[in-house]
Amino acid sequence: LQAHFTVTGNVSSPVLGDLPAALVTLVRTHNLRRLEVSLTQGRRLETAAEDMPMSPHGLVVKWARGDGGLVDREERAVKSYRHSAGDDALRRGLGAILCAGTLHGQVASAHPRLGWWSVPGMPTVQAANGSQQTLLMAPLEAACGENLARWQALLPCGVRAGLAAALAPVARVTGAATWRSYVLALQSDGAGGAVMDLVLHLVGPEAGLQALAETGTRACPAATSSPALGPGVPGPPLLAPNFVTTAARVEAWSFVTHPSPTSGRLAATVRAVEGALGPGRLHVVQLVPRALRVVDAQTTLLDPRPGLHTLWERHETDEVSGDALLELEVEVPAGMAASTHGTATPLLRLDCWFDRFILPVGDYPADASRGIALPGAIVTWTPHVDGAPCADSICTAAAHQVSAGHALVALPIPDFSMPFNVASFTALALSLIFASVLSVLLRDDAAGSPATDPLGQGVAKVLARKLALALLLAGVLITAFDPGPLEGVLRGWTWA
Repeated sequence: LQAHFTVTGNVSSPVLGDLPAALVTLVRTHNLRRLEVSLTQGRRLETAAEDMPMSPHGLVVKWARGDGGLVDREERAVKSYRHSAGDDALRRGLGAILCAGTLHGQVASAHPRLGWWSVPGMPTVQAANGSQQTLLMAPLEAACGENLARWQALLPCGVRAGLAAALAPVARVTGAATWRSYVLALQSDGAGGAVMDLVLHLVGPEAGLQALAETGTRACPAATSSPALGPGVPGPPLLAPNFVTTAARVEAWSFVTHPSPTSGRLAATVRAVEGALGPGRLHVVQLVPRALRVVDAQTTLLDPRPGLHTLWERHETDEVSGDALLELEVEVPAGMAASTHGTATPLLRLDCWFDRFILPVGDYPADASRGIALPGAIVTWTPHVDGAPCADSICTAAAHQVSAGHALVALPIPDFSMPFNVASFTALALSLIFASVLSVLLRDDAAGSPATDPLGQGVAKVLARKLALALLLAGVLITAFDPGPLEGVLRGWTWA
């Protein structure tokens, strides 16, 4: 079943939580006509026979300025694109508000390859109509878990109170998939205010949605009868935080420079507190952007105890985007002794050797001076249920996720994205071009003198050469100030 809950009304800062209030300020600052932010969480059994398959993105941001239509800035680009100065400022502002900088660069959970993925070896489910279904998982909680409670706090109190209780237990018992989508839309009213539409879209089992509907129709308790959009209203997280705080810790990527200035090694280590992880499976996934061309990757198990072994691993590079995907799953045995000191024991290390790949200048983001942004690795822990491996959606309700911090790798070339470097490089190039052309144009060629060329053929050649150089100089200047026509001509070319 599907269910929609919509809240609409005029908004102002005193009655809003910190999340929409900050977005309202952003709308006013950047003179936006409309801003839409949607956050997708959960999993769903996607049927191949569906006419309208679910979009795989996790975080989507769309905005419309006062003089244009709705611009789709989905944070799942398979290749870089140029940003205007206004868009860059807006992205930085959104990155400071949503998901701890998710919009600041490429993030694993917002990437099409990692927003949803199919687990190898996961058995398919035979549907009633004969079509095949594959279990898909979304690691969105790892990047946006701290904001899910803030999004839930915007819902009416009756719906908010019964949301987690109605979804998780039913999904665990029936094995049905649940999927949630939060949409926050701000529409400017032209008078300095905004109209907010908050939509919660649920796909889940019938029993769970009926329980949620009954909970949502109840009257709010007197203690929480204040406006549901009050500032700082806490909400129960949809993801249990014990794995993040006590059960495991993921180290950020450590960068080691090789003798070659254009190569290096990346290493991520997964550590777990002894006794906190029982029998289960540990899934690790890492996205490496195409600016770091992966040469080789290796997984090393650091815990010597028997039973800890790698179930499968894969290292592949997408032919379209050039991004590399490193993914593995490890079986964690039972009987891990508890530690009285609560020390963290390293379980495994993922090493990646790379060569820096020089991209076109236009493919670098505006903040490329910081370095090449490397998304954090996402680790998912799925415990066994009744001693059996988690082979279907019955067990995934108990899965926990954690994400490593982001890392920056130094650029292999001078930073051409900064205005000073661009101006310096352009001035040097134009100086060389002007000096060379003027030297040829102003040179007095003896071949054109009457004594050596009575018929004047040399003069014609000199004039033709000077005219060709003058046209070349004009073309260079036109292209430098208006590259649009040249890009239109070259767009249809195929480069070997």
